[in-house]
Amino acid sequence: MKEVKNIAFRLLCLSGVLAGGFLLLCTWGILDPADWQPEEERVMTAVPALGVADQSLYAGPFLYWSDPSQPIPAGTKGVVLPMKAADGTLGYVSRIPQAIDWGASSGDPTRNQAIRGLTSREDLHTVALISCLADDRAGQDRDLALLRASGSAWVDGAGQTWLDPTKEDTLSYLAQVCREVSALGFDELLLMGCRYPDGACPEGGEAALETFCRTLQETALDWPCLLSVVGEPWGENGQTDALLATFPGRVWAGKADLPRLSAFDPVVLPAPSAN
Repeated sequence: MKEVKNIAFRLLCLSGVLAGGFLLLCTWGILDPADWQPEEERVMTAVPALGVADQSLYAGPFLYWSDPSQPIPAGTKGVVLPMKAADGTLGYVSRIPQAIDWGASSGDPTRNQAIRGLTSREDLHTVALISCLADDRAGQDRDLALLRASGSAWVDGAGQTWLDPTKEDTLSYLAQVCREVSALGFDELLLMGCRYPDGACPEGGEAALETFCRTLQETALDWPCLLSVVGEPWGENGQTDALLATFPGRVWAGKADLPRLSAFDPVVLPAPSAN
């Protein structure tokens, strides 16, 4: 019996030494407890955590600014620049082959330099507005387009084509665009039209849209900026409160939608201007 007690005592001491050593290694940064989590669990915890330290970001009012070559009014602290419009055109010079083929890339060779002139200012919070799934250029390509059951491209009431979030080429193209825009130095990327067109959400569309957003968010972990989303009017479009809550950044909203999205303390999305 005494021998059993001695063995138990030695094991207890050994476990204490090992535990202490593990804590020291974590304190010194040699080990990270997150590395012991399953891969899927690490992703799920990493994505929402990004926004925690960024709640002190400038909250507006923001100025919509379409021409980065024009001087910003004195005293402006935050600007929203359109980098991908619903018609599919890009507000910068892209190197993506598809964007060049579709005529989506900006033809102004000085455009990127002008953008960097704004994003490099420490006194200015810069936000890149990106039309996510509404795209009239990429929407002409069947490998990305949202299609009707008949096989024709879905066209909404405004004559706008949309991209299908379940298609690999859609995710690839949008990830490339976001990566290029991020490299221009923006503080925040803001996805607009992150939904299905009204009345086009298929069965299982909400889950499909969340899977698309999650995958894009995982890609964004390597970008030096925040990934945010615009909360849009409710309808049969696949966008839910749960989807908005998955974003590591902030929820933005037009003035009319602020009361409905008040739980997210949304940032006001400025109306387009003619500058």
